[in-house]
Amino acid sequence: MSFLRDSAYSMAARIWMAAARGLCIVAISRALGPADYGTYALVLNTFVIAVLAGTMGLEQACTFTASKEPERIAQMVRNAPWLALFLGVAAILMFGPIARLFQGRIFDPQAVRLVWEALIFVPFAILNNQFAGLAAGSGWFRYYAKTETFKWTLYLALSMLLVLLHRLDVRTGLLAFYAAVSVTALIHWKVFAARYRTAGVRPRGLDLVLARQVLAYGMKVFSTSVVNLLNFRFDLYLVKYFRTPGEVGMYSLGMNLAEVLLYGARSVNLVIFSRVSADERRSNHLTPAVSRLLLAGITAAVFVILVVKDAVIMKVFGDRFATCSNVVTLLLPGILAQSLTLLLVGDFLGKQDLGVVLYSGLLCFAVMVGLDLWWIPMWGVLGAAGASAIAYASQTALLLHRHASGQGLGVARYLLAGRDDWNLLRGRLRAARSGGVS
Repeated sequence: MSFLRDSAYSMAARIWMAAARGLCIVAISRALGPADYGTYALVLNTFVIAVLAGTMGLEQACTFTASKEPERIAQMVRNAPWLALFLGVAAILMFGPIARLFQGRIFDPQAVRLVWEALIFVPFAILNNQFAGLAAGSGWFRYYAKTETFKWTLYLALSMLLVLLHRLDVRTGLLAFYAAVSVTALIHWKVFAARYRTAGVRPRGLDLVLARQVLAYGMKVFSTSVVNLLNFRFDLYLVKYFRTPGEVGMYSLGMNLAEVLLYGARSVNLVIFSRVSADERRSNHLTPAVSRLLLAGITAAVFVILVVKDAVIMKVFGDRFATCSNVVTLLLPGILAQSLTLLLVGDFLGKQDLGVVLYSGLLCFAVMVGLDLWWIPMWGVLGAAGASAIAYASQTALLLHRHASGQGLGVARYLLAGRDDWNLLRGRLRAARSGGVS
């Protein structure tokens, strides 16, 4: 299987995701304004966290199991809806009361109602995550790219339809996203079930033994996934606690704009985890080389963004979101560090070296929260952005030290691309075009 070809499929989906999501962010933020966009962002973040908690690491577990034991995929397909229902209901019972508990402190009454509505769609999102994991573990990266492209296209189409009908508000903007995820989950279910029915595979009913085995691996990954997501999203709640809904909206928009740069790293992370990390010799060679090339590309993108961001933000979003430009500036160094973090995390997870991923995530979270509690009351969203950048860099430093020590390499071997790297990339591209294996 070609590493470049798989990465290209995943990257194509991420590029379209960035474009579609970007257009939706523009439409929704302009229609709502900073305060309502802040409410939108809080509810959407809560939905994402509830889905991650409810998924219990199943997406990565499905990827890992499918790549190691492909003969068990049919039964995993049969198990998926039951696990999604059970874990989705558990997430609803957990996060609904939490939202009500923080009513008046973080969530206003409208946001609490919207959180309860969002939770109804959590089982569908968990189902979608399981099938996305199975697709990656099975090496179906072309299929994965098609379904991700469909999901974000549907989200964009629904959002634009709401704009044209003058029906776009906080609630309908959120429902457009939930609908896109839910429809994609049902398409996954139909495609996977039809494939194994056509192949003559007759899975049994719910296989509790397999479910426990998959969940056992998922639970190992679960804590690391939750901590890493909190590192990206928890500060939004702290901004709301100390400041205003309008500042939440500006900070969320700035985060979304800066995090576009992470799509490349997430694409490579998926392929490293599912197709490379299990082969230690191949991983030890590829991971540092990919790291150097990835950082070179993202560094170039950072400089481009620094040049154009002020003009773009003022032109597209208007004076109301002017502070977002400074938020993006402060976040960019941290986003550059996080690109390397995502790459290394994919390698560590595939090798089941989960401890260092968890410890680095906890370090990042502790640094971020500590600095947020100090800086947000004084400097608002700029303090939150600076705290995130420093916290992201601390996590990267720990992971990089651990990976470099394990390979007996210097840190510079992961950071600075040379002529040999570009020659290697050109050679791989030629091999991929000619159908060779790379």
